Amino acid sequence: MLNILNFLKAFWMKLLLDENLPVKLKFRFVDRGFDVATIKDMHWLGKQNGELLKLMLQYNFTILITIDNNISSQQNFLKLSYSGYCTGSS
Repeated sequence: MLNILNFLKAFWMKLLLDENLPVKLKFRFVDRGFDVATIKDMHWLGKQNGELLKLMLQYNFTILITIDNNISSQQNFLKLSYSGYCTGSS
């Protein structure tokens, strides 16, 4: 995980943590100097993936960190201009 953190930090990404992750995870990134918010911080709880991705762009988030493995099959990422998303298993 440290290599991923170094990569993200090198490009000074603005991170968004999905609502399916523990809120306390935010502070691991904050402690390492990242600009990070949670879905709850942004008052976006319950937003559908498509709407969430549009809001990310509007608020200049570059990475969505989630454990929603279905997001890539539910969205057409070629239509959106953002840096990316990170998924993992729970």
